[in-house]
Amino acid sequence: AEYVSPVPACLAEDFEATDELEGMLDVLREVPVNWFKNTGSLLKHLDGLAKVRNVVKRAVQRANRLALIEPPAATLSTSAYKLGAYGEAVAQIVSSHQVYQQGLYQEKTRLDVSAANVRVWSDLAETALRELSLADLIEAGRGGSRLARRASALMERFEDVSVCLYNRCHEIEPAVRLRWSNTISVFDKPVNLRELDSLPGWEELDHVLRRDLQSLVDWLFEQVDVEASQPRRLINDLVRVCILLASHAPVSKIVRGFARKSTKGRVGDFVDLAVDRGIVKVGMLGTIYAPTGAPEKDPDEEPGPPELVVAQVIVQDIGPDSARVQVTSVAEGSDEFTIVAGARATFFQGAGGGGPTTRIGY
Repeated sequence: AEYVSPVPACLAEDFEATDELEGMLDVLREVPVNWFKNTGSLLKHLDGLAKVRNVVKRAVQRANRLALIEPPAATLSTSAYKLGAYGEAVAQIVSSHQVYQQGLYQEKTRLDVSAANVRVWSDLAETALRELSLADLIEAGRGGSRLARRASALMERFEDVSVCLYNRCHEIEPAVRLRWSNTISVFDKPVNLRELDSLPGWEELDHVLRRDLQSLVDWLFEQVDVEASQPRRLINDLVRVCILLASHAPVSKIVRGFARKSTKGRVGDFVDLAVDRGIVKVGMLGTIYAPTGAPEKDPDEEPGPPELVVAQVIVQDIGPDSARVQVTSVAEGSDEFTIVAGARATFFQGAGGGGPTTRIGY
């Protein structure tokens, strides 16, 4: 059958973004209009000198108000903090763009409004595309102008496709989604998400889901000037946040354990772990983390410091309160690992199902 892109169906829906996704979309509303492709058509709604002067002046007045607001700290919302280290990564990503957004307000306050009265239309129109944002155009056209409607429609399309991508990420096999999230959750480590086939486990996904995910990502990147570094980084991080936010496992399904003793070894070696929560199965995939030094939190409480991944494992044998796991990969591509006593572990069901089970912690 002929492949049908999911984008038209996404655009036909009216989706609402989660808090963190809304934070990224707010940044998109505030970046310069010329970051987006095909926005020159907006100028036909600013076809008079008085119109474009008015929009520029109102944008500067708005920037003067917003520039006084302190950039928000990298804090986690109620929905994000249950993601643990992933929630911390999401908060840092969103916060970094909000700081950049605040810098855009500061730059806009320095526009010479008085000069707008003596400049020709073409100069002012170029300034509007370079310095003003979609939010400026929407705000200046409050009351239903065609300009405001066009700018709002552009942002609504971004929101619909972004939420669609977030929803489809929930369909990724949990074990694959875990590997993706571990790969992209290191805040200061560059990650290129333009082509998703670079992510681990991509070939394990259903081929239709693969095409749908890539089509949605393609659409997002195609809306901006990807030759410029800042627009490319923003869309890359928008995709990153969609994946990380989809990585939350329901608390009732979490299987957890810890290392009773310190262990050193290489990829392929076996490690014995205690299991203190949930149902463990042979064949489950897992992640072992480096201790943060903070006491372990309940999943419903505010998280402690972010955790660093030490190793990925697969459960090969189980006991009444333990699991023997085999190390399949180590952080930073190394062959050797060191797991210290008390290191936390979480387990997931792999794509191939599990074998025998044992219930522990009851």
